[in-house]
This record gives sequence, structure tokens and C-alpha cells, in this order.
Amino acid sequence: MDVVAVRPDELDPEGSGEAAQARHAGRGLLLALPFLVLAALIALVVILVLRTNDRSSRDDARQGVLQAARQEAVNLTTLSYTSATRDLDRILAGATGGLRAKFESERAQFPAVLAREKSQSSGSVLSAGLVRLSLSAGSAQVVLATDATVATTAAPQPVLKHYRMVMTLQRVNGHWLVSDVAFAGLPQ
Repeated sequence: MDVVAVRPDELDPEGSGEAAQARHAGRGLLLALPFLVLAALIALVVILVLRTNDRSSRDDARQGVLQAARQEAVNLTTLSYTSATRDLDRILAGATGGLRAKFESERAQFPAVLAREKSQSSGSVLSAGLVRLSLSAGSAQVVLATDATVATTAAPQPVLKHYRMVMTLQRVNGHWLVSDVAFAGLPQ
């Protein structure tokens, strides 16, 4: 029988070479695991915060668009021959583009038209709904149902009229302004 003598410094204290490598790899993975879990949690928190911010800014924009459209609908349906210039200024303050150009061009005759008929109208918004919103393009579309109580020399007793409007809005210098108004059907 052959006996092999091995000195203690030649012994592999961890066992065979392959088993030792596997144990070292396992320890390395165990040491790295908490850092990997932490990195995954941080990434998840960042994603959730970004989604919440995006949702919040979209909700803020939605509310801003609806508020601007409601206000301009009231401006367009609340007019009086006694305050025509102020009423026109209110309309212009909420308008841009084609709508603004249209009312600017009518500025000179607007008070006279209202005065001739002693026209007075008081409007309110019954409901408003967002049809389209593009934050990247800075545009939106809103539909509104409004009522206006109208009195003129031809109809001295106030008459309630119902209007349906489709408004196009643009974001200009951080404010939502109405660029176009289309009336759906005839007032009823």
C-alpha cells in the first residue's frame, strides 16, 4: 500500500478547489443581495414618484382647462349695454388666436350694438367636460352646456336660452386661453 505524505501547508483548508469557488461565489452573492434589493427599492420609489407627479400635473392641467373654459363661457354669455366695454375686456382677457382677433375687430361697434337693443344677458355654466387635452401641444377641447337669461327692447321680459359650446383652448404664457368657440345648434 502506498502512503502519501502531505504537509499541512499543502492542504486546502476549504476543501477541493471547485467547492471552494462555489462557496466563495455564494458568499459574494449573499453580500451583494442586500445592495441589489436596496437598488430595486430605490428604483421602484423613483418610478412611483414620477408617476404621481405626472398624474398630479395632468390633474392640475385638467382643472385649469375646465376653469378657463367655464369662465370664458360666462364671459361670452354675460353682457350688458351698460357695461359693454368692461364685458368685452373680460372676453378678450380669456381669449387668444382667432377668437381674440374677432372680438378685437368688433371693439368699436360692440357697445353700440348692445346699446341699440338695450341688450342684457346673464349666463351660467351648467356643465363642462374635457374632450381632449395635450400637454405637449398645449391644447385642449371642452364642451359646455350654458344657460343665459336675455332681455332686449324687443323682448323686455327675460328669456332663458340654452347654449351648447365647443371650445378650443391653447396654453399661452402659462395660462389656458380660448382660441375658438363653436356653438352646437341654435339657442333654445
